[in-house]
Amino acid sequence: MQIFRTIRVCAVLAGVLMTGQALAGPMDGALEQLLGGRDLRSTRYSICVIDADTGETLAEINADEPMIPASNMKLLTTAASLDVLGQDFVFRTDLCLTEPNEAVGGKPDLLIEGDGDPSLGDPVLLKEAGLTAEELIDGWVSAVEQTGVRSFGRIIVDDRVFDQQLVHPSWPTGQLHKWYCAQVAGLNFHNNCLHALPAPASRVGAGPVVTFYPQSPFIKTVNSATTGGANEFWVDRKPGTNKMTFRGRVKSKFYQPVRVTLHDPPIYLAELLKYRLSLKGIEVGEVTRLGPGERKPEAQPIHRVETLLSAVLRRTNQESENLYAEALLKRMGHALTGAPGGWENGAAAVRHALSNRLGTHAAGAKIADGSGLSRDNHVTSRLFAELLRSMHQDAERGPVFMSSLAYSGKAYDQARAGTGTLDGRFKKLPAGHWVYGKSGYIKSVSCLSGYLVITEPEELDEALGGAENIEQSAHTRRTLAFSLLFNGFTPPLSNRNLKDIQDRIVVLVDQQAADWR
Repeated sequence: MQIFRTIRVCAVLAGVLMTGQALAGPMDGALEQLLGGRDLRSTRYSICVIDADTGETLAEINADEPMIPASNMKLLTTAASLDVLGQDFVFRTDLCLTEPNEAVGGKPDLLIEGDGDPSLGDPVLLKEAGLTAEELIDGWVSAVEQTGVRSFGRIIVDDRVFDQQLVHPSWPTGQLHKWYCAQVAGLNFHNNCLHALPAPASRVGAGPVVTFYPQSPFIKTVNSATTGGANEFWVDRKPGTNKMTFRGRVKSKFYQPVRVTLHDPPIYLAELLKYRLSLKGIEVGEVTRLGPGERKPEAQPIHRVETLLSAVLRRTNQESENLYAEALLKRMGHALTGAPGGWENGAAAVRHALSNRLGTHAAGAKIADGSGLSRDNHVTSRLFAELLRSMHQDAERGPVFMSSLAYSGKAYDQARAGTGTLDGRFKKLPAGHWVYGKSGYIKSVSCLSGYLVITEPEELDEALGGAENIEQSAHTRRTLAFSLLFNGFTPPLSNRNLKDIQDRIVVLVDQQAADWR
């Protein structure tokens, strides 16, 4: 049953003309009233809503205007990864043992070969498995112990699956110690961050007691923080090094860690393994890295860690992990070219996937990175909506993609449910109406793209083994793909204000689609 007609909207916001064609339709006045009454000032926006089943464009405002998408960029990256890498792709990280080498006194070496897995040692995934980062590394230590060798010449890192550009040039330079700016390497560990847990000293004014996880006594630290006053603690990292400085004040014990990025995560991981081996009395000489063109020594794997692509997609989209998206982008670049994966060939791989899926016009998207942290990304709301519709129509890859998204909604006669960055949103949607999608925010940019899924009571009752199963379980439903991109907002407007407007738009669209039973 057709719900409403294709429309174009012409809205005037605080003197800023958002051009389009005149229209007459059920959303015309409602959208003008909603958006025009919010005092958005000079905020620019691009909106597109498509019926994911029929492909009919249901609403569009400046849908072809390129916008900075923030973390909505992850939708392009994750969808493309399913096409380029394949839904059955598995990341593999190998610890290998070489033959004795005369160059290091006739001792064998240990070789760590990375595949770009962003999830290796991820504290969240480890907790789900009942492990800590140290216990994961101790699994490697046990594998080494089983070789019977007690002295090794080197630990060799082979992270050449990716290039050595660990930080994107357009990322904010003053924030590179923040977790969301974690370096991106061919061998990653613990989200490429250290976790600091400070506790007050017994005397006010003294330096707090700070514990690092994973325990890393080889990391140099300077404690310039003090005990007392308030809990205002942070960690600085000297650029290009792993020299950490504790700053601020600690009034009471922290139970949530303060995260700080690592420099050169592959070498850090090798040093951590060396340290954990030393606790077992196993000696290792130097830590080194294979250079471009350098021959990899013959070696036999003694331990392998594997991660399914679906697990990586879930962390990318539900929790908006930037490292994950960037590793996917680079890994696609490697898969497409055979060269070390980087931002340039990774962006080419995404454009290639979009062109194959949507047509050559999709190659016009400007792609700088995979996470949306860069302000050099520019994508239209129409492209997002078209991609979402295409994934909805893809019986093979679509369910994997949709199950990776955060969601929010309310079951019939049951409590609300939600995951990730959408948890707690869309409280005015009626029961059985769910949003799956991706939020996004960087300075002056706030975005939301995804699906509005409407189910009938009996369908939802069948699906409630978990809200993530609704899309696969429902037989009669309506699914709308939407993209809401807002750029250039300034104080007193905040991301919170823009998220409220986005939620209201979703509810408005839902109201237009409600008369279908």
